[in-house]
Amino acid sequence: FIETVRQEANRMDVHLLVTTSRRTSKAFESLLEKTCKNDPRCKLLVLANRMNIEGVVAGIVGLSKVVLVTGESISMVSEAASVADRVIVFLSTERKKNSKIEKTLLELSRNECVLLTEQNGLRDTIQKAFDVKETRPKLNDAKRIEEALRRIV
Repeated sequence: FIETVRQEANRMDVHLLVTTSRRTSKAFESLLEKTCKNDPRCKLLVLANRMNIEGVVAGIVGLSKVVLVTGESISMVSEAASVADRVIVFLSTERKKNSKIEKTLLELSRNECVLLTEQNGLRDTIQKAFDVKETRPKLNDAKRIEEALRRIV
């Protein structure tokens, strides 16, 4: 996963802004640090278990043309899909099939809010995300909630 993303960043001449969550394993954080810390393409590496900088996720999402998130956290996916122009959700092969999370991700994909990929399709999905020119629909739950409240009140 990490190596594919780094190779594509090199090939497309783009920068990487990387962060983990507090739930990221120490082993994966160490791997990220080893592979990204001295990578000239990686302009930001925040390991949340070591330094959790307030607002870093919003900053990364706001600055990025393409945001790649893992599919374990619906809140992270939702935040990205609410703001970013292109969102890729990486699905782990160990994920729970037919779970609420997977059903939600499939619905977001059907509504063209995110692009879903597994490891074998990651390279093509990254390319597709950069090639797309039209604006994708963004999540706007605040507007839906406001409309629902107006109907009730």
